[in-house]
Amino acid sequence: MKKVIEDVVDPEVIWKEIDNDRLFFASELKFDGGFTLSPLIGKDTTLETWKTMWMPKLYEQLTRIRNGLVHARERRENRVILPTPRNNKRISRYEPVIARIAQQIAIASRE
Repeated sequence: MKKVIEDVVDPEVIWKEIDNDRLFFASELKFDGGFTLSPLIGKDTTLETWKTMWMPKLYEQLTRIRNGLVHARERRENRVILPTPRNNKRISRYEPVIARIAQQIAIASRE
């Protein structure tokens, strides 16, 4: 999946979603359950900087979120993302980014 994203996703399109919620993505996130996520970008990150660092950083962050959710169900990890309203709101801020990635993959698969 990482290679597919790298090959077909335009970091500039993703940047528009990140930049639209810059303060959120530039902050450390602490989830109910003890899971912590470091900032995706710095407060002064530009489009040009993003283009050089977006992969694998974005992919790794999305993978960590997924693992935090899954391990909460399995109880294998003590730092997880619990199913709370507060955590749901935080995760929902990633939905526009994930939607743009999915759209670009869908479009590329039709070509």
